[in-house]
Amino acid sequence: MKTRGRLLAAIAVFFWGAAYVWGKLAMDWLSPFAASTARFGFAAFIMLIITVFINKPSRSQFKGHWLHYFLLGFIGITCFQGFLFLGVYYSSPVSAAVIMALSPALTAILEGLITRQMPPAATIFGIVISMVGAVIAILGASPQGLSYFHLNGGDLFAFIASLCFSFYTVASRRWLIKQVSLLFNVTLIVTIGAIFLLPLGLSFLPDSFPPSMTPVWALVGLILGSTVSAYLCWTQAIDQIGVSEPNLMFNFMPIVTIGLYSLQGNLPTLLQLAGALLVVAGVSWAMLPNNRRS
Repeated sequence: MKTRGRLLAAIAVFFWGAAYVWGKLAMDWLSPFAASTARFGFAAFIMLIITVFINKPSRSQFKGHWLHYFLLGFIGITCFQGFLFLGVYYSSPVSAAVIMALSPALTAILEGLITRQMPPAATIFGIVISMVGAVIAILGASPQGLSYFHLNGGDLFAFIASLCFSFYTVASRRWLIKQVSLLFNVTLIVTIGAIFLLPLGLSFLPDSFPPSMTPVWALVGLILGSTVSAYLCWTQAIDQIGVSEPNLMFNFMPIVTIGLYSLQGNLPTLLQLAGALLVVAGVSWAMLPNNRRS
């Protein structure tokens, strides 16, 4: 059971790491908002079909909870995805992936602010290391390296996306109805987020057909791989082995992005690679159960 759960989590992390590369390719044809809408719109449709085959909750179970679900869908899907693809579009897949890898650390900070409990020293140490790594990786993308301190708009968009994802992580633990299956909860939130994305997507439709089939296949990968398959695998992994191991595996997402991006001939600089490794090490250290309890 544990082996299967770890495999499912690894598949999800692979597809999420690939999403940054596929997103960049899809945006050779589509705008960031159109790509986001297509990704989650088609994925929501497929996931709604899948939920037909599971026991559906009654409407009465959601009474008094709709505002929470709308906020989760709007901030956790619409804002997160919109800012993320803006980050990928104006920055690079590697920088966006490294910044997004800070999400577990930002989640720990947000959780501490809400509960008014300071994270243990070991967790804070890991968070600081990961933040330093993120800065090094971002600056490493510049030819001037560390001597040229400059964060472009794409990096800022990616950071806002990371904050949105952290909000979703913290809020979903408190707001999701426990009596409703995780699959149905995720499908409902993805659908709400896709509905909010729709006006933006329709406002930025492409003016022409794709220049080649590459953006189309990248979009298919985003929909079937990075959204439907990844969310289903992640949901089942958490159900089988809990949240600790999948969260640790999530930290390796930038390495997947760097590897796939390199296959396209976009080799990372040494600073980018060093920064990404620091982020992985720092966040992993902060997320270790023994450190979080110390």
